[in-house]
Amino acid sequence: MRNGPGENEGRTTPGAFNGFARLSDEPEHRERRSVKSVKKEMSNKTGPLAADDQFFKALIDADVAALEDLLAADFILVDVMGGSEVSKAALIGLVGSGQLKFESIKPGDAHVRIYGATGVVIGRTEMQMRFEQTAFTTKSRYTHVYVAERGRWRMVSAQGTPITAE
Repeated sequence: MRNGPGENEGRTTPGAFNGFARLSDEPEHRERRSVKSVKKEMSNKTGPLAADDQFFKALIDADVAALEDLLAADFILVDVMGGSEVSKAALIGLVGSGQLKFESIKPGDAHVRIYGATGVVIGRTEMQMRFEQTAFTTKSRYTHVYVAERGRWRMVSAQGTPITAE
């Protein structure tokens, strides 16, 4: 019996990705970059990890100009506390007004994977922040997605997942 459209959605069937794996292994589908260019992109001084450090510093310093420069126009943050979507304008507005204050951010365990002009950073944070008059601390795992634009890395997406037990 054949499956109709949508009947296998959400399930992986054996061999479902075999065609993709074969296609991506063919020489014409692999991106060719020099070892030097990859090392430069992954450098702590110029790559997505450096951009990540700049993002955290801009939040702590409430540096609206740095956030404006670092975040892509269509940036979306998925809020670590409630899961809501926060646009670039909303985040910059909250940080710039002082309504949202990052008192400390302790990042750690960060690593990056590069896919062409896209960098994915996964790490951990412990943040102390204040929203209006309410202070709170949260530990999280995060995923930040960066895209190389005109020779620099810009953040297009950020998502935090709370760590409730360790």
